[in-house]
Amino acid sequence: MSNNKNNKKAKKPDPVNPRSIMVQKVAVIVVGIILIVTVLYFAGYIPHPSISKSSQPAFTAPTSIPWGSFTEISNQNFAGSGAENIYFITWVGCPIGASISWSLNYTLSHYQGVSNIKTDGHYSDPNEKEEIASLPGLLFLDSLSYTSSITGAKVSFYPVYMYNETLFAYASNNTAISQSDLVSAGMSVVNSSVPSGIASLVYKYTNLVNISNLSPYTPSAFLSNPNHMNTVLVITGSFGTYMLNGQLYPPAYIHGISYKDLEGAQADGFSGYPYIATGAQTIESILSK
Repeated sequence: MSNNKNNKKAKKPDPVNPRSIMVQKVAVIVVGIILIVTVLYFAGYIPHPSISKSSQPAFTAPTSIPWGSFTEISNQNFAGSGAENIYFITWVGCPIGASISWSLNYTLSHYQGVSNIKTDGHYSDPNEKEEIASLPGLLFLDSLSYTSSITGAKVSFYPVYMYNETLFAYASNNTAISQSDLVSAGMSVVNSSVPSGIASLVYKYTNLVNISNLSPYTPSAFLSNPNHMNTVLVITGSFGTYMLNGQLYPPAYIHGISYKDLEGAQADGFSGYPYIATGAQTIESILSK
């Protein structure tokens, strides 16, 4: 009899699927590529993607500011997109306000091309010390708006007068102000006349932050006796917010000159008064940033 085991045929191995071999090969290749790329990346042969960062350094608010020059006090635009605002905060009898008024008016009329500026001629406080008493100046009678031919921005100008000609009363109604209340009374006018963001900056840089280049080392509202809010010019736009605290040029430069003489000098670009023209150029340099 034959052996049954011998009669059984040997079992054949399962046929190899060509597709599975291909999948395995592809997987090995992919893993190999990933390993190679990883090694090259960390070895520095493949450049790392850069993270986009602003080229502008973070803004640091000044802890003191100079008297008589523009200083950036914020990187914010308080005027809104595509707009610029100018705030001329002063008082009727201020000799510094009188001196700035000529440069500011020339900036608006000559460089900015504004034709609807309403002003009155006047003289500053006659009770100031001699060299800055009764200075000729311009009172801006109204706010105005226009479109800048240089930047295309909508520009708005706001004059704010805190005190009257002799300081001890409100400009708006001549209500008397006691000497001890002059600073707070002036700030109350600012708070009611300009946006809160601008008012906060004016308070900070006249009442809290010291003037860096005058003695005593103190905020500008406390430089004079009696203490009072002083003239500032604030310009805000896409370039941030700048403040001129104090004078553009020494107010005594226009002592003894008549209002009519300066009014006539504007027609020839203040050629006889280069400090007024230079002041106007300084204001324009901020507006055209």
